Amino acid sequence: MNTRKSFEFDNQAGSISSFSHQMLEYLVGHLVRHHHDGQLLFKARYIIGELLNNAVKHSACSKTVFTLAIENDCLIIVKSDEGNKLELINKIGYLKNGVPTLLSADGLHELYVTKESEQLLSFSCREPENEDVTIEHLHEHMGLLIIAKAADRFTYSFINPVNTFTAILNLN
Repeated sequence: MNTRKSFEFDNQAGSISSFSHQMLEYLVGHLVRHHHDGQLLFKARYIIGELLNNAVKHSACSKTVFTLAIENDCLIIVKSDEGNKLELINKIGYLKNGVPTLLSADGLHELYVTKESEQLLSFSCREPENEDVTIEHLHEHMGLLIIAKAADRFTYSFINPVNTFTAILNLN
């Protein structure tokens, strides 16, 4: 059974906790049918928390819409707003289609960005093959790293004026 619900967030730091609780409560009620384990809800909690932080810290707009959907054995978490676009989108012309490009590394993880189209970026996370991290790879992308690590698929699109972050978790 497919289900979908949207929530409007006021982009206020003081609202993060109650808003996060509201969305997670909704998920618990609907994921029970899919015999989810605590790990799935744990991942969803981190994704939602990072997307809420992103809305407060970076969007520079008054509201963000979150949509939670369960479709085709997937949990889909979508954050949409008309605020500041992700700065990476300005560099999309320099990225090669379909080629993962190292975005940041912290010694434990490497965060990659892949250009899928002129408006769509996807993110993935890997453990580094060597532990030699150079200073130029250390950037502020911790939230993207956390979401990429928790989600089975994580994308960002900018179709003027809308920013859309989408995290997908497989229910199987």
